[in-house]
Amino acid sequence: MINAYNYYFKAYQQCLLLSENDMLTAKVSYNLGTACRWLRFDTHAKSFLEQAKQVFDKFSDQRSVADTLYVLGIVHKNMKDFKIAGEYIKHSLAIYESLEIIDWAQIAKRTYAYDILGTDRPKEAINVLVESIPTLKENKDYKELALTYARIAQLHLELGELEQSSFFMNLAEEIYQDEITVKSPLVNSYILLTHARYYLRIKKFEKSVQYAFKSSAILDKMKLHKEMADSLQIAYQAYKEAGDFPKALAISEQIMSTLREAVESLANP
Repeated sequence: MINAYNYYFKAYQQCLLLSENDMLTAKVSYNLGTACRWLRFDTHAKSFLEQAKQVFDKFSDQRSVADTLYVLGIVHKNMKDFKIAGEYIKHSLAIYESLEIIDWAQIAKRTYAYDILGTDRPKEAINVLVESIPTLKENKDYKELALTYARIAQLHLELGELEQSSFFMNLAEEIYQDEITVKSPLVNSYILLTHARYYLRIKKFEKSVQYAFKSSAILDKMKLHKEMADSLQIAYQAYKEAGDFPKALAISEQIMSTLREAVESLANP
């Protein structure tokens, strides 16, 4: 992902210098903002995406407006600004529905349920996600199905409903292993992270660490440093709760190193 960021950043600079095509610059700005979103450079992502949206609005490119609003929603969610995040994602959902782009409307609906409703109305979020399962099965969209199962598992875990969490967690793993032919590292890393959180909750610390490391290794290969740090944080907590303070200290140092790499990659595109 950092390679994509570097590519789009250079393209963006060239557009500013040479291009008189506002739409071209806007599309590059959107791609750069999206890359920043994945790398969790949230402030930069917000800036590039807002620039792109202004141009898409000007040219009434509704599909691009919807795509940009959706990513802006996720960026604001990452920034813990859930009110604005919810407004952006709901707006993108309305546009997708008006354009009859059903697959993306469903993605926006599930994202709103998990990332927004899930923060204060987790049971309602679970209901929305469960309602989406038959359509995902019918469409054989196994990647989204596995992700949805993992999200439901996470919400049940936050509610302390361990049996339900384990049930959906295992469904996510089963679908990912048996049905997805082209594997998605991001989905896999999230499923592994869900396992790590579950085992931390039931105090099986060794298993929690194993899954956290598996998740972080995938994210390390993708150069998603901040996401990797989130996975390592579970390993740190597991070692700490197990009373293994030397290993907890070592992981905390690794987390700091990982976050420094994230800052350095932004400073030196």
